[in-house]
Amino acid sequence: MIFKFFKASFSALIGRRQWFKIKKKYDIENGKYVLLMPENDRELNETALKHVDDLLKYRKGKSVLILSTDNWVLENAKNFSNNILDVVKITEKQMDNYCYYYYYYFSERFLIVSFTKPYGNVLFKADGINRVTKEDLICLGIFLIRSWESKEECHG
Repeated sequence: MIFKFFKASFSALIGRRQWFKIKKKYDIENGKYVLLMPENDRELNETALKHVDDLLKYRKGKSVLILSTDNWVLENAKNFSNNILDVVKITEKQMDNYCYYYYYYFSERFLIVSFTKPYGNVLFKADGINRVTKEDLICLGIFLIRSWESKEECHG
């Protein structure tokens, strides 16, 4: 148990270092956001990419940097918006470190596009309940677009 704690803490420190490198290289605090897309779920990733401009409009942002391990995202992301600053391939280990570092909530400009990561995220359980869609979960639960209106009539 103690070993797992120290391992997670060490990974979080590495994630912190990774974050500061990205933040400096891309000037993240200046109206830019970072989307970590760790899933190989095309529907999830495609839906999120379709709403990049909605995210930026709501948060008054300029652009997004996308970090991903998924080849489909790496190859197709820039087709969804002119506001995608760059798409960067990261390793599984780097992705894990970012997920650990997310526990410390280091920036509102860093969003993880996942229904299961970091550990404890259980957004996937809400999919389909009272007609809540993946699109709703992404826009409301991940991007936090409070003005989002679902295309489905939700009951509940």
